[in-house]
Amino acid sequence: MGRGEVLDFVVFHNGHEDGRFRSEADPEDHHQLRELLLDYMDRQHGVNEVALGEFEMDVYDQHRTEPLCRFVPAQVEV
Repeated sequence: MGRGEVLDFVVFHNGHEDGRFRSEADPEDHHQLRELLLDYMDRQHGVNEVALGEFEMDVYDQHRTEPLCRFVPAQVEV
């Protein structure tokens, strides 16, 4: 597992910017990114992983203006 660092996140809901937050995370740990996104969804919208396919997030470090990546979670079967 890589090291955690302070990252900025921009969350999109159905393609539109929904919110921003900052947290410590490993940008290469997709499980950790998924948990951060699920926590955001619960706090801001009261929804769980059933709605995960409606959300994506850009991941930034504080030293770059371009995102490190756009995290697009895998769809879950219900």
